[in-house]
Amino acid sequence: KTGSMSCQQVPTAPAFNPYPRSVQVGEFEVAIGGGIWVAIGVLTVGKAAVLGEIAANPDFSLRMLAGLARRLHGLVKDVEAYTLHSGVQRVIGYLLGDRVSESEVASESITVSLPVSKAAIASRLSLTPEYFSRVLNELETAGLIQVDKRDIRIPDTARLANHQPL
Repeated sequence: KTGSMSCQQVPTAPAFNPYPRSVQVGEFEVAIGGGIWVAIGVLTVGKAAVLGEIAANPDFSLRMLAGLARRLHGLVKDVEAYTLHSGVQRVIGYLLGDRVSESEVASESITVSLPVSKAAIASRLSLTPEYFSRVLNELETAGLIQVDKRDIRIPDTARLANHQPL
């Protein structure tokens, strides 16, 4: 077994992962001097050890299969969103996060803090930064969101989820 540890200072907002289907192992936060530090440990496990655990513990292999299935499902949903949904629908889906997958979105007020620049989020959604900003402006003009720099207030999540772009 080999491993390495590294620390990096990160903002207190939720981490934005441009590769949302990747895995981070052993992440924990440590408060030092008024900032939040995240330590991420990476552990390499040999093939023989993994195969041995699969043979000895069937639940381990079931958890591995479940994790792979979740990852595959997420990748399929990403491709589906990029090919079948409009830019407006992708932005709404990003803002609502997991709420959009629920059959009926509860009507609630939430604030979404963008963890990275709007340009980075636009890239993640396969949009140009200009188009991403235009969509935010259109949603704000329609009264569906209120933008304050990186904080986006959604007064009614159900209304936003049901928005049909023209």
